Amino acid sequence: GYDVIRHKDGLATLREGSPVLGLFADGHLPYTLDHRGDPALAAAVPTLAEMTRTAIGRLASNRAGFLLQVEGARVDHAAHANDIG
Repeated sequence: GYDVIRHKDGLATLREGSPVLGLFADGHLPYTLDHRGDPALAAAVPTLAEMTRTAIGRLASNRAGFLLQVEGARVDHAAHANDIG
């Protein structure tokens, strides 16, 4: 019963009210610098902000309210790797 999307374009074609699973990478999503520097990545993989906007838009009509947890773990990954970029 889930809409499974694997490409950024799928965010725009989601059915109203259907549960969603977005699988945009085989592992971690790309770092922001890599995403910005690669047009193919930018076209295929949504940013964390784009995914968050989509989630809020889908959840906002819930009269009972909602809880959304958003985690950007790539910042932590870069820090552990001492990757200043």
